[in-house]
Amino acid sequence: MRFNADEFDSWIESHKLIERPAGGKRSAAWRSYLDQRNQLRVKINRSAVHPRMTEAGCQPYVIDWVGVGYEVNTPERSAMIKSIFSQIASRIVTKKKQLARLYQAKDYESLSEVDRAWMVVETINDLAESFAGQILQAERRLHRFSDRIHAEQINMLERPQAR
Repeated sequence: MRFNADEFDSWIESHKLIERPAGGKRSAAWRSYLDQRNQLRVKINRSAVHPRMTEAGCQPYVIDWVGVGYEVNTPERSAMIKSIFSQIASRIVTKKKQLARLYQAKDYESLSEVDRAWMVVETINDLAESFAGQILQAERRLHRFSDRIHAEQINMLERPQAR
């Protein structure tokens, strides 16, 4: 299940957990609100993976921020996503630093500002496209693995027990 930040904010407000600030998204109060919203999500995640969830017959879950919104995932999938996103974020930061150095390089001084900006945007777009493909491959791999584990569990339950 996916939902955007506004939907999450509306849910938070409807349950009277945190109040949205009146100053708008550019105010200092909004930054405080974002911290409170993130702390609330962390608390929900802690509760949602507690062993009592399984005892009560509920599926454990985690609410992850996935770049453009939130996604509810199993704890296993969440761990994989966090690993992938931290690697991607690290590489993007490195590439941005490399681009900044290239941008200042003597060879690029002859380029117009428009050409320099285009080079940076195109390089970042290429990186984003490449990472998106890698994430999709990893997700497919995870789903195949999850399906295989699920099938093995069903087979174990269906087999007659040796006496």
